Amino acid sequence: MRRFLIHSIAILVLTLLTQIGGLAYLVALRLRRAWLAAPVLYVLFSLACTQIAPSFGRVPLPCLPGGALQMQSMVYCAMNRHYVVPELAETLDAHADAVARRYPGADAFRARLAEPRPACRQGSVGTAPQGAVRPGRGQDPVPGMPCRAA
Repeated sequence: MRRFLIHSIAILVLTLLTQIGGLAYLVALRLRRAWLAAPVLYVLFSLACTQIAPSFGRVPLPCLPGGALQMQSMVYCAMNRHYVVPELAETLDAHADAVARRYPGADAFRARLAEPRPACRQGSVGTAPQGAVRPGRGQDPVPGMPCRAA
């Protein structure tokens, strides 16, 4: 029972962190040397994601440096956290190109896309106004949340 619980927690944590890590670990448990097979399976599943993601409406953002838009950390790519909808990829590329044109030599880094910031009202500086909402999280106010210029 204890061993089952430990493996279940490992699968849950790996799934939460990497989405496919739990699957790789679960498949590796069926093999003799799970500790060796799990990383190999994870790499194979990650490579398969590049082919499967478009069928779910996702495209990968560039992981390697070279364009105007770069990853802040390679960890995002290693954990398969760089897939977005095509519209967002186009928007990010357009904004990164605009930043590169306006500020030559500057790099636009992609960090977290999970929590967009609400726009500030005129006159408020640095924090979200009372009653601002986080998109996708209902109507809960988030005063003090950093905001973007409107």
